[in-house]
Amino acid sequence: MTLSTILPYIYWFGPWFFFLGALTEALPVIGTFLPGATIVTLGGFASAHGYFSLPVVLILSITGSILGDAIGYYTGIYGGNLIRRKKIINEIILKKGENFFHKYGNQSLIWGRFIGPLRSIMPFLIGVSKVKREVFWFWNIISGITWGTTYVLFGYFSGNLFTSLIKYWDYKLTWITIIIILLITAYFVKRQLEKILISKS
Repeated sequence: MTLSTILPYIYWFGPWFFFLGALTEALPVIGTFLPGATIVTLGGFASAHGYFSLPVVLILSITGSILGDAIGYYTGIYGGNLIRRKKIINEIILKKGENFFHKYGNQSLIWGRFIGPLRSIMPFLIGVSKVKREVFWFWNIISGITWGTTYVLFGYFSGNLFTSLIKYWDYKLTWITIIIILLITAYFVKRQLEKILISKS
C-alpha cells in the first residue's frame, strides 16, 4: 500500500482514518496485512503540517489500538478453539506467538505491538490463554498508549524535521544525507531486534 493509495481514504474518513488503521492492525488475520503503524505515523506527520489536530490524532489512534486489541482478546476467549481448529491463523506464527507469550507474559501485549508478525495475534493468544479481564485491560491500555504515542509523535516530529530540512535544503545537504542514513539504520536495527526477540521466544 503506497501513500498515493492511502491519501484518498484519509480525505474521505478524515482523522477517523487513523482510528480505523490502529484498530484493524490489532485484529487477528486482518492486521497482518494492514500497515496500522504506518497509517498513524502518517497522521502525526500530517498534524505537523496543520492538516489535523495532533491531540485528535493521538486520541483516535490510541483508542483504536485499545479497541482493536479488545476485539482480538474476546475473539480468543470465545472463538479461539474454533479458529485454531479451522487453522485460520498460520500455525507457525501462532507457535512463535505462544513462545513469545510464555517468555514475556502479559507484557508481551506491549512488545508484541512493535513486532510485525506478532502484533495482530498477541491479544488473540492472551484471550485463548484466558488471562483475567482486569489484567488484560490494564496491559491493553498501557500498551495502547505506548504504541499510539510512539508512532504518532514520531510522525509529528518527523514532519517538523522535514519542514526544517526543506527550508534549509541548499545549505544543509550534508545533514540531510546523515539523517537519511540514520533513519535507514534505525529501520534495519528495528528489524534485527524483531528477529532476535522472536528467535529467543
